[in-house]
Amino acid sequence: MAPYLDSDLDTIHDFDHDAPIQNLKPGKQSIDVDTKVPGPPSKLLLLQASPYTTPEHFLDLSTLTLPLQLFAKSLVHMQAVRSDYATAPYSEAFNWQSIVDAYSSIADDDRIESMLQPLHFFVIVFRSRINPDADRTLLGQLDSVAHVEAVDGGGLLKYWFGTPDENGRNLATCIWRNREDARRGGGGPGHIAAIMAARRMYNEWFVERLKLSIDLRTRSWSFSEWKDAPEGST
Repeated sequence: MAPYLDSDLDTIHDFDHDAPIQNLKPGKQSIDVDTKVPGPPSKLLLLQASPYTTPEHFLDLSTLTLPLQLFAKSLVHMQAVRSDYATAPYSEAFNWQSIVDAYSSIADDDRIESMLQPLHFFVIVFRSRINPDADRTLLGQLDSVAHVEAVDGGGLLKYWFGTPDENGRNLATCIWRNREDARRGGGGPGHIAAIMAARRMYNEWFVERLKLSIDLRTRSWSFSEWKDAPEGST
């Protein structure tokens, strides 16, 4: 639930966590995205980049550079390769090599010089253990609303979530163009409502912030802990 949001659940102090959760509904908001083509996007430019199947959840490829468009398309094939993905090391939980190989093949076909430069992405990993008495319908509704907010903010390339195991443990994850996009995507009321619900309905949660690095020249990839640049650095 809500791993696409770059906030620490323990840092939300300005809200009454015992207050009723708002009845929010998904809906497009007015977000300024510099690279967006004016007017409604063509259906050919909309990509299902999450488990959600309605258009307001789709990624608008026209907001991305061509290399990022093609990487997002490669991420459509992302799938768990271990049944214990909820607790397994993140680098071992998914078919990363297959994704990078597919992306590299696209680059070879299109001869896009900019794709030969190393690429870096901001990744949020949300590990949780749900309370057996949690209202999963409400959690799903809140997640849906927060996801639309994140999509509207721009730069969310992939959202994936699994199913709680027999112990209630689960993993959800998002791949962002950069951390600034993640911060922007986590600023809406849907995000706040999702955090409030997580405090009530999860017995445990843990957020990892990772950097995914890809080098298409060697078809290699790696994960490392995300470290923010020091203030004032360029």
